[in-house]
Amino acid sequence: MKKISGLFAVLLSFLLSASLSGAQELPAIPEDSRISYGLLPDGVEYYIVSNSTCKGFADLSLVWRLGEPGGEDSLSVSGAAPASLSVPEALDLARGYLAGTDLFPAPGPEQFLRRNGIQGSSCGYVETRDNALIFNFSRIDLSKGSSLTDSLYLMVFDMVRGYSRAVREAGASDCGQAIMISGDIDKDAVLGKFRMLSLFVPETGARKPVSPYVWYPGDSLRCVSSAVPGARVASVTAEYALERVPEKYMKTVLPVVSDQMGEELGMILSNRLERHFRAAGIPVAGVDYRFTGSALWDGDETYSLTVRTVPENVRQVIPAVSSVLSQLAASGVPVPEYAQARKTVGRQLKLQAGAYVLDNSSYIERCRSSFLYGASLASPAERYSFFESSGLADSSGQRFFNRFASSLIDSTKNMTLVCISDSSVPSPAETGSLFMDAWGREDAHDTVCTSGLYADLADTLRFRVDPVKCRIRRTRTESMSGGLLWEFSNGMKVVYKKVPSDGEFWYSLLVRGGFSSARGLEPGQGAFFSDILGLYDVCGMDAGDFGNLLSAMGIDMDRKVNATDMRISGRAPSDSFWFLMKVLIGMTKYSSADSAAFSYYMECEKQRLYAGSGLAEDRLVAIDSIMCPGYSYSTLKSADVLTGDLLDIADSYFRSQFSRVNDGVLVLVGDLDEYELRKKLPEYIGNFVTGKRVLPRGYQKTQTVSGESTYTVNGKRRSLDVAMTAPLQLSILNYMAAEIAVMTLRDTMVTAVSGMGASVNVSSLFYAAPAEKLSVVISAEDCDTLNFASGNSTFRPVRALFTVRSILDGLSAEGITQSRLDMYKASLKNIMATEQSDPAYWTEILPLRFSSGKDIHTDWSARIDEVTADMVRDIISSLDNGGKVEYIVRPARRSGSVPGNDR
Repeated sequence: MKKISGLFAVLLSFLLSASLSGAQELPAIPEDSRISYGLLPDGVEYYIVSNSTCKGFADLSLVWRLGEPGGEDSLSVSGAAPASLSVPEALDLARGYLAGTDLFPAPGPEQFLRRNGIQGSSCGYVETRDNALIFNFSRIDLSKGSSLTDSLYLMVFDMVRGYSRAVREAGASDCGQAIMISGDIDKDAVLGKFRMLSLFVPETGARKPVSPYVWYPGDSLRCVSSAVPGARVASVTAEYALERVPEKYMKTVLPVVSDQMGEELGMILSNRLERHFRAAGIPVAGVDYRFTGSALWDGDETYSLTVRTVPENVRQVIPAVSSVLSQLAASGVPVPEYAQARKTVGRQLKLQAGAYVLDNSSYIERCRSSFLYGASLASPAERYSFFESSGLADSSGQRFFNRFASSLIDSTKNMTLVCISDSSVPSPAETGSLFMDAWGREDAHDTVCTSGLYADLADTLRFRVDPVKCRIRRTRTESMSGGLLWEFSNGMKVVYKKVPSDGEFWYSLLVRGGFSSARGLEPGQGAFFSDILGLYDVCGMDAGDFGNLLSAMGIDMDRKVNATDMRISGRAPSDSFWFLMKVLIGMTKYSSADSAAFSYYMECEKQRLYAGSGLAEDRLVAIDSIMCPGYSYSTLKSADVLTGDLLDIADSYFRSQFSRVNDGVLVLVGDLDEYELRKKLPEYIGNFVTGKRVLPRGYQKTQTVSGESTYTVNGKRRSLDVAMTAPLQLSILNYMAAEIAVMTLRDTMVTAVSGMGASVNVSSLFYAAPAEKLSVVISAEDCDTLNFASGNSTFRPVRALFTVRSILDGLSAEGITQSRLDMYKASLKNIMATEQSDPAYWTEILPLRFSSGKDIHTDWSARIDEVTADMVRDIISSLDNGGKVEYIVRPARRSGSVPGNDR
């Protein structure tokens, strides 16, 4: 094994000390058996993934590897080095092909894609990345038949042929193309079609370019400042660079270890920095960490730590970041802190490895990484298997981690410090001075910052179960899930459904009565109740220590309060079940509000909400206030109603909820032993505080606006939102019909914005309270026209609004054809089947029945079959004629601009 310089020596030492001490070379990590790859007769590479977990859908991608313009990628007959096409040249070709190809002339591929409801990535069909050009065709609905997929394959190979011809005519170097597909497909059948189509494409003679990567170590701290006049939120980013993994090691376990240590570092740094800010009383909008490894791009590996805050805090944040980094570099982390980070990273790997629904886009991304950067095609399961088999003691892992962290962080030579703020942003010189002055300096908050960073397992003794007599009074079959429903003598109910899940289980504790029952609540304040519950002290532990303990025990927990109920739910290893029960008892019996934690949260959350100004969530808050003025039960957050008295209001509500835990249900799904549950569960259930069930408090009457209201506001990015609401009884039949109505609107909208650079999203929400109604929001946002076919114009919200109105009028009057309805029914059945393959489905669907008495599962397939075209038309018509708000955002008109340009 050749010597590797820099920090990879530490990583190799780690590997050789783990389970590879007898190996002469680093082993390759096994590839994912679901992925087939190879070379087609025309020289194009293919990656085909059979992913049956995402039923009825597929993603397709075409990638052009561009190489280095003018580089020595290959030699022509004369010995000269032909240049690759440049990124702009390739982008022009790609946009031209989206507008029309030999086999798909005008209206062209993009129109074909839109007519079939196929969008690209988050914003566009084509993107450039490093020295590559990527076509994205996402969420292809396979229920639309083989004629659609066959046409897509033909379209892609037509683009392959066009690119090969263009490269050849330009005398340029073809650095390779790859076609990737992942979905609910037959790999052999798809490969057969690919081979046949490739026969009509001249051989590309793909030549993989010699890697141009060279590691250039830094020699000093680099500081960058950027002023954004009027900015309400600033950011400070510290980014370290490290030499990327050498190409010959990309398919070995070395990148896995690099990724693991990168994630552990981020977890430790983020946790320390958040603690530091709380101790120092510096509110921030968020602390974000991102590790960009060698599998994600062609540059250095980077470790980025970003703090978002208000501009006036920037000069406090910079020294704080310096202090935390220098302390970690100088002193490292203790074994318990490292062990917790390692366990948490391992837990995340395990959850990825055991995912029930595997996202097609993730598969496509893995194939791209293999093609462009030589990354391994290993599955999350193989990565987790290596992690578990390392056999390295935490103390040994800690020593290697500290060497790794110290080598990376101790010097600022390979570090870039970026500060973005308003006009008060510190200059690069001042930024560097603030940072270096604090480096290694004793800080009064360092002691606080390094305490409470990991769980003390002795804290499990804080949670107790008192000997209480309780028994299972009645057992019957739960009709929706087919599981067991146990009714206990103290009035508690438990639904248990056994599901093979490899030592995991899911849980949901529901107590009826949502924030609508809280007294003294102002409209919109209930949206913060979920967060407030997460700030509570539990059994004498503050929220941070409590979270560390849950993490150490592998317990994921989500707290959610809505207008109708309160839920504590999540997932955990089966061997943590009895401790989880103690935790739930402790949360309901021995928890208390923390006023200091709430005050700090309030300042931070307001900053976070300001940071989201102008984004979709912020627009929906404005629309919500227009749609239903004075609506008390909104779940959308607004900084204006986050006030200091909210903690007392919320605490009174939670005290009431915790006094009658029997007014709801505990749902348990997964790998739990029924005999053991029957034997031990009664004693635990008997420890919950129970009380008299209360009738739901009457909801305040709310008046939704009737008719159509149009609002135009100024903003940075053009967008259009059309929000509609209409009364509709929440039954399983109406639920399925509404889902098909939303599919109809989405596909029609994707087609309607043809010719404009825009992305489309259609979302819906069915309300059970305070009144049963359906709400639908159609959203379109401006995208760079370079990501679409040539000839696309800039998104015009007003023009798009006229299109939306026309669509709604047409669908309200004419509805959809039977063939289109049948296609949507097949698609909806696939979506429902995919959702039900995940045990978490039951912890969502069962509580709804006990909270609102609604069953949207039983005989779902038959109910889908009962949906008629008239039902879909009537739902769209009721939305169109119900309450409607049209919300337009467009840039402020500059002096001298031509009227109508922003329409």
